[in-house]
Amino acid sequence: MKLLATLTLGICLVQICAWGQTSTAPEGVAAGNYQIQQSVELGWRYTTSSGNESIYDTFVNLHTGPRLLEQSLEVQSVNHAGALFDNLSLASFGYGGDPNSAARLRMYRNRWYNFNASFRRDQNFWDYNLLANPLNPPTSSPSLAVQFSPHRFATVRRMSDYNLTLAPQARVRARLAYSRNVSQGPSFSSVNVGGFQGAQTLLAQPWRETQDQYQIGVDFKLLPRTSISFDQFFQFRKDDTSLRDGAFAFQLSNGAPVDLGLVFNTPFLPCASPIANGATLPPTANDVCNGFLSFSRANRVRSRTPTEQLTFQSTYFRRLELSGLFSYSSASSSLPAFAESFDGLIVPLNLRQDALSGVAGARRIAVTGEVAATWQVAPQWRISDALDWRAFRIPGDGAAAESALFAASLLASPSAFNPATCPPPFVSPACPQHGYGSPADLIASRAAEFLGQREIGNFFNLEHDFSRHWGGQAGYRYTHKSIAQRGEESNAELFLPPLANRDDCLNQPLAADGSCAVTKFFSLLQSTPIQRHSVLLGAWSRLLADDRLRMNFDVELFAADRVFDRIEPRQRQRYRFRARYKPAAWANISLGFGLSEGRNGASDVKMREHGRNADVSLSLRASDKWAADINYDFNSDLSRSMICYISETAGAGGNICPSDPGLFLTTSFYDSATHFGRAAVTWHPQRRVTANLGYTITSADGDTALLNPLASIAPLRYNLHQPAAALAIDLRKGLTWKASWNYHDYNEKSDSGPTLPRDFHANLATVALRYSF
Repeated sequence: MKLLATLTLGICLVQICAWGQTSTAPEGVAAGNYQIQQSVELGWRYTTSSGNESIYDTFVNLHTGPRLLEQSLEVQSVNHAGALFDNLSLASFGYGGDPNSAARLRMYRNRWYNFNASFRRDQNFWDYNLLANPLNPPTSSPSLAVQFSPHRFATVRRMSDYNLTLAPQARVRARLAYSRNVSQGPSFSSVNVGGFQGAQTLLAQPWRETQDQYQIGVDFKLLPRTSISFDQFFQFRKDDTSLRDGAFAFQLSNGAPVDLGLVFNTPFLPCASPIANGATLPPTANDVCNGFLSFSRANRVRSRTPTEQLTFQSTYFRRLELSGLFSYSSASSSLPAFAESFDGLIVPLNLRQDALSGVAGARRIAVTGEVAATWQVAPQWRISDALDWRAFRIPGDGAAAESALFAASLLASPSAFNPATCPPPFVSPACPQHGYGSPADLIASRAAEFLGQREIGNFFNLEHDFSRHWGGQAGYRYTHKSIAQRGEESNAELFLPPLANRDDCLNQPLAADGSCAVTKFFSLLQSTPIQRHSVLLGAWSRLLADDRLRMNFDVELFAADRVFDRIEPRQRQRYRFRARYKPAAWANISLGFGLSEGRNGASDVKMREHGRNADVSLSLRASDKWAADINYDFNSDLSRSMICYISETAGAGGNICPSDPGLFLTTSFYDSATHFGRAAVTWHPQRRVTANLGYTITSADGDTALLNPLASIAPLRYNLHQPAAALAIDLRKGLTWKASWNYHDYNEKSDSGPTLPRDFHANLATVALRYSF
């Protein structure tokens, strides 16, 4: 109420002060040979919110404080005879605390150069509490619900771009460009140690990625209506993101901090009785539970990608347009030192410590080409043909070494196998505490992989204008794609006593010292040729005078003999219609709809999907006093396919996956329908006053297959209401007072599941002054 009263009083005061003042736009200031115009908009945003603050920050993330809402500077030379520049433009917005802010500079000197520079800062906050959530059941003892997303982000991305063109009007001109993209900040992720029987925990993930790109280009315009360009790109990428465990909410009986992981689903995980003593601070954990004493992962990836690109465009020949592109790139990526260390206990495996290190490298060689031509055969006939080809190959190899130590308790120190302290028959307490499910003590791995793809396609299109009122087109697209995969991997595993006959060494002969060595080889050789055909038909009409009614309709019929991705459609149809009607000079009506259908009838897939979309909009500009816009959009998606999944209990019907007896078979489904509506009115009650009023609503309903009975369907069922109002009053020449109000109401229509509700409500009010001169 205080905020409303303040805004009301402010409106009344500025209306009184503004009465009788003129509101013509400033003409700028003359300074020598330049005309200068500037503007700055300063304001204060006031925000109140209730509900889930993390979801509000994920979706909106606007908070209270002063803001530089907008700033601009325009400097123009009167007669294009500036000393350093003829035109200079500087604009920025969002500074002072908004999650998105940007600045852009443009400078131009006739015949000499054209320079553009921009900087943007984005704060990326994400904490949608269903993402990667283990959904701990309330029946667990203790019951520890995870009320946040284990994959949270609070990073900041800074993007800088600089572009310089020398001699922009010359027949030969040069271009230089540099861009830098840095993303860094705190984030979180999760890791699972020990596979399906292992433990999952939350990890701090300090994020740091840097990408630099350099460009050198030359444009040649030596022939009339013809341009040829050559560009050299150099891209460098560094990834220094790491992982470490810092979530030690429990202790052992000896006082050592321990992390029992994210999953609390007793009696299974982390064990039947995780808490040995709940009266201590922090609580004392059971030392024979799954737990983490420490975990870390470090991997520094370095990539470099040089790319050469040649393009041309020409209308040199009458009635013939030509264009083309050819590029070649050879990227290399290296992982010089990978290191992962686990210290804790995975009970089913008796795994107490695990250390993994390795190196890896890969290359990517890519070639891309496109050639297109359009021939105006006659005033009513046009023929176009486009040929494109794409090919890449990615060879890579790596080597890794892994060692494991075993014990039956978090309090027990693991010991390596020593024949002196663990002689046959290997029953000494100093022997490693292997179990029948324990993995190998030592593993040395080598791998060489190859992925290649080659694609060539052609699109032929014929257009004919039957009259000035209607016309049509027919086209055919053919694509041949070939995907090749090759790979070889070897794992040399050493199983030490006791219980050397376990896992991959089960029923294998033992060496004289009681150990067992086995080498497993894996190989892959696969080639998938795919042929795709598409027929495209289209029609257009201009039935009324002055093009007051325009309509377009097109159809695409697609078929492929096979697919690479299992649930990719082999047949697809798309239909689209768009119409625009202008009944009067002050009114516009447009509408459209689309329909898509997809099928893959393979017996192990049985996939079908369809999509529907429709939209209608009405724009009214009856006079200088008021205007209105009304929009409505509808989108609907449906999909069905057979999937195999892992579960501790059989699904409905207990169907077994035909390709893997260890998995279950079911029909996965996804249904979604979204309605979007918006209405906005602009009103000018008098020349100095502008008022805006609007309302936006998004309503979604849907359903999907949930393999976890605790999972929530809520993200597919929600309402989002966003009313808004704004008022601007010209106080005098170059000075404008502004006020705006926005409301966000996010409400999920179903139960939130074993997490905090995600609903929120927020009021945002902004008061600002804009000064221009």
